[in-house]
Amino acid sequence: MHAPVITEFTDSTHTQDREPERSDRMAMYTYTSDLTQLEACRTNFICKLPEQALEIVTPLVAQAWEDALAKHPDKEFRHYVIQGIRQGFHIGFDGTGCRAKGAERNMQSAMVNPGPVEEYLKEEAGTGRVSELNPSEDQGIVVNRFGVIPKRGQAGRWRLILDLSYPPGRSVNDGISRELSSLHYVSVDTAIQRVLELGAGALLAKIDIAQAYRNVPVHPVTGHCWE
Repeated sequence: MHAPVITEFTDSTHTQDREPERSDRMAMYTYTSDLTQLEACRTNFICKLPEQALEIVTPLVAQAWEDALAKHPDKEFRHYVIQGIRQGFHIGFDGTGCRAKGAERNMQSAMVNPGPVEEYLKEEAGTGRVSELNPSEDQGIVVNRFGVIPKRGQAGRWRLILDLSYPPGRSVNDGISRELSSLHYVSVDTAIQRVLELGAGALLAKIDIAQAYRNVPVHPVTGHCWE
């Protein structure tokens, strides 16, 4: 599942005390409506989870984010972010329109190369982001298959795949609206346009956050029903 990306996060209006005009808000923060609609979706599975699986595990500090977004003009978006960090984000699976079915086995690549998968599960369990379930308590759990592909130019390194699009028609991703979860990257043309607007002295930065998606907590009601 891919969540909308914020292409413009800093703007002069963010540091002012006045609220922006409604037309400005709609132009800058049209993704907030999609996020809140995804947040409202709920799975129809009832899962019996171990106590440790209910804990929200994330390096993100809610109070720090609350302080940083204190003057953000979109109050609804600010509430969405802070609440998600504290309680976990709902992935937007609509259980009324799709009955997900689990996979019976991993992808062939993971069966041939089980080491990377075992290493991933060990690491994630150590951080508390993954919990082991008792086989007698797995009712309602949808099991997704793993796959691995070698990283280009990095001998012995693997990229892990957790396939949420299988089986076709009854996967987790099939239950998440494509219209509400589209992903758009910032283009080079957009970056150039911003530099031209800001003028001489403008600074550019590219940030790559390690394990970015794993830092975002998923609400126990939905997250642990898949993994």
